Amino acid sequence: CVVSPHTGLVDELIQDGVTGFVSPLDEALWGDRVVQLLSDDALWQSMSRAARREVERFTFAHAARGLLTALHQAVDREVA
Repeated sequence: CVVSPHTGLVDELIQDGVTGFVSPLDEALWGDRVVQLLSDDALWQSMSRAARREVERFTFAHAARGLLTALHQAVDREVA
């Protein structure tokens, strides 16, 4: 699990409160989130398991299937 600022693709990678914390760039808030994770083993374990399940979607095979699907769709549009 992670503590991250709300920038870029964070919404696609981190589910706030599930796989990590998405917080504004506020050092005090980040510190509070880190302390929360370090002091609550059940929360850390739960978020870590959820984050691991989420990141397992990002494999080469998954990316290749997505690329193949996009290519097939592009070819089908050109043929039609």
